[in-house]
Amino acid sequence: MRFCTMEATPTERKGLTGKARTLASKAGNLVAAAASAVSGVGPIGNHNPQRLTSGKTTDYEHYMRVPELLQLQKPEEARVHHDELMFQVVHQSFELWCKLVLFELKAVGELVAQDRLVEAYPLLARCTATVRLNTDALHILETMTPWDFHVIRAALGQGSGAESPGFRQIQQKAPLLWPAVEALLKRRKTTLLDVYTRPASQPDLLRLLENMTDFDMFFQVWRLNHLAMVKRVIGRDVKSLKGYAIHALEKDVQDTLWPALWQVRNAITDKAGTSPP
Repeated sequence: MRFCTMEATPTERKGLTGKARTLASKAGNLVAAAASAVSGVGPIGNHNPQRLTSGKTTDYEHYMRVPELLQLQKPEEARVHHDELMFQVVHQSFELWCKLVLFELKAVGELVAQDRLVEAYPLLARCTATVRLNTDALHILETMTPWDFHVIRAALGQGSGAESPGFRQIQQKAPLLWPAVEALLKRRKTTLLDVYTRPASQPDLLRLLENMTDFDMFFQVWRLNHLAMVKRVIGRDVKSLKGYAIHALEKDVQDTLWPALWQVRNAITDKAGTSPP
């Protein structure tokens, strides 16, 4: 009698090895196909790359368009204060990161619509990491004293951080992802509450929702930090350059991108029965 703990025969091992190789190959192909679908990876091009430019700039400078990028800040002789370069760099880099977030969120919507949830995870994580990075960058502005900022503020015209096109577009376009999520729930014949209270039933969908919650939460954290920085620099009971009271923003920063993700948590707690009546 042979027990299941006994070693496989050489013939069996050969068969198992062949099957394992076949399965591994199929898995590898699936992973490669998934990566290609997201990243647009195709055949690797020239194995003998040539210089991108014959000028004095390096290929790095040419590809990254460094000369043009560094011309986007006010020249030193035109700055009204030493801290103005820092002020522009922080805000300009924020707009670039917002461009990336918007690009990735659009891709996430397309992936969700096609039930390719695993491919959406790293894109949402990238968006979250971007917002967290910019939250840290905000604190660089806190190295500027209030009086120093007012020198710069006098040169801003009626410019306001609330006019940031990147920030505004995230506020407007991120909620457009939610109909794709609702359609996904409908296809799966489930609800948000079921996904959360029966986590083993739809683990891929639960992970998608939690990744979205991460981004929504850290976007709100960024807004809270921004408001705290504004109050630190110009005060709470004053008007912005647009004429509205700073403290009025305290209510606005409570808004979320995907309210249903936060409302379902109330329902989860009610179902759990862990809160007093």
